Amino acid sequence: SNQYARQKTHLWRKEEMAILIGVQTLIDDNPKLTLRYWEGKNPIRLILDPNNRAPKNSTIYKDNNVAYFFNHKKNDVTNELKKFILLKPYGIDALLNFCYDNELQSILVEGGKKTLDAFIDSNLWDEARVITSQSKIHGGIKAPRLEKEIVFSETLDSNKLDYFFN
Repeated sequence: SNQYARQKTHLWRKEEMAILIGVQTLIDDNPKLTLRYWEGKNPIRLILDPNNRAPKNSTIYKDNNVAYFFNHKKNDVTNELKKFILLKPYGIDALLNFCYDNELQSILVEGGKKTLDAFIDSNLWDEARVITSQSKIHGGIKAPRLEKEIVFSETLDSNKLDYFFN
C-alpha cells in the first residue's frame, strides 16, 4: 500500500544532486539511498560521520555508487567512489562550503533526527516535506518540529504529506 509513497520519495532523490544522512541512520538502517523506482542517475550519498563510525560492511560503503564520508579526522580515498572528507571546523557550514566548491547545488537531507535538527536549527533549508502516517508508532525517535506554517498538503497512500518552505 505504500508503493506510491516509495516511488514519490525515489522521484525526489532523482531530482537532487546529493542525498545526506547522519552516520547513526547508516548504522541503524543500512540504507541504499539510490534510485530503485526511477531511471536516472543516483544522487551522490553524503554521510556525516565525524568519528568514522560507518560500518565497513554497510551497503553504502560496499556498493558501486559514489559516497562521501565527512569527518574531522582524515582525508582519504578508498577508491574512486568512496571518499573521506576532512571538515575543519567540522559542521554544517563546512559541509555546505564543500558542496558549493564541488558544484553540488541541491541536497536532499533524508535524516536522522540529529542531522535534520542541525539544518533546522541553523535555518539552512529551503523546503521540508513531512510524511505523517495514520498508524500509531510506538517507541522510536520523535520527529523534528518545524516552526513554520504548512504551505500545502496532499495524501500519499494512507499518509499525509505536508510541504513547508523557508
